[in-house]
Amino acid sequence: MADRGGSMIAYPWGAGLGVARSVLYAGMALTLLTNPAWVLFTTSAVQQEAPLCDAYNGWAFFCLLGQHLDTARILAGSVLLVFASGALPWLTALPAAYLILSASVTMTLGDGGDQLYGILGLLLIPLSCTDWRRSSWSDRTSDRCASVRGSLAFVGWALIRVQIFVVYLEASVGKLAVPEWANGTALYYWLRSPTFGPGPLLAPMVQTMTTAPLITALATFSTIALEFALAIGPLLTPRVRRFLLVLGLILHGAIAIFMGITSFSLVMAAALLLHLTPVNATYDEIFPRKRDWFVTRKHAYRVT
Repeated sequence: MADRGGSMIAYPWGAGLGVARSVLYAGMALTLLTNPAWVLFTTSAVQQEAPLCDAYNGWAFFCLLGQHLDTARILAGSVLLVFASGALPWLTALPAAYLILSASVTMTLGDGGDQLYGILGLLLIPLSCTDWRRSSWSDRTSDRCASVRGSLAFVGWALIRVQIFVVYLEASVGKLAVPEWANGTALYYWLRSPTFGPGPLLAPMVQTMTTAPLITALATFSTIALEFALAIGPLLTPRVRRFLLVLGLILHGAIAIFMGITSFSLVMAAALLLHLTPVNATYDEIFPRKRDWFVTRKHAYRVT
């Protein structure tokens, strides 16, 4: 990546980063703004205190404003929604990470996405603090950047991709140890869960379809196979990664529709963009015109 002088390396702040960051911020903002405090912060069998403000979490925003949780969630959600606009990413990186991590460690909601919100918010710091664009919606302004600044960003990319690899690897391989996933019946039960499941309008259709063993088995095993492919996605060709990105977004869109966990689906959409889009890609390279989907242009995806 370094040039002959060793002082410049490839530009690592591409379009995928900007979209992913905005989706991440907006996802947490919508969670905070659309749920009252008594839903977000409630006691449970495993958590007797809400919000959880022990010796480790006392720094969290929702602990500092613990007597005014609805005010705190509206304030934090509104700020994150402003940050989702993409303006001055280097300036918003630390406060955004603080608010997201604060929500992640104190909320009671347990859809699996809350922890990933916090982790990605933290891991985005080296990428965002070195992203000196006025707006993260801008395409790259150069092919090269200073080596120290760029190296910090590439470290951030590497850590994020390792984290997402682990998430999808565990999601796929880990399912094989569960009898219902191993025998192809898991979605039959998940789509009838009283906690996660389709709404009353979709439930009859979904439950009728999943009474067919072949449909249930295909959907179950396809989910496992796709999650494994998403885990190893960065190792594959740009064209394959592009299709995996679309399939992954469809998967998590379906989870939002049929299982009702929109917040989880949004953080996974952000994760996929960070995991599968080349670090310095432009919008045209990530979302090409229809005729270009089957062609990888020679100049595209210089850095993966």
